[in-house]
Amino acid sequence: MSEVAQAIERECPSVADVHHVHVWQLTGGSHIATLHASLVGDTSPADAILSIRRIMHERYGVNHITVQLDEIRPAGNEGACKLS
Repeated sequence: MSEVAQAIERECPSVADVHHVHVWQLTGGSHIATLHASLVGDTSPADAILSIRRIMHERYGVNHITVQLDEIRPAGNEGACKLS
C-alpha cells in the first residue's frame, strides 16, 4: 500500500480504503493526483473529499486531485443493482 493511501486511511476515520492512487508532476512543478476511496457507514461524501484534499495539499503539496468514491456493499450483495 502506498504512503499516500496509508496517510489518508490513518487521518480520515470516515475512509475505509484507498486504492488506485496515481500522482504525477506536470511541467512547471504542478502535482496532480487521482485516487479511489471507500467510505465508512453514513459518511458525508463531501466531507470525506474535503478531508482527503486537505491531507493531499498539506502533506504532499498536491492541489489538483480527483477522488472517485466507491460504495462498500454488504457481503453477498456485490452484484446487486442499485436501481432495482
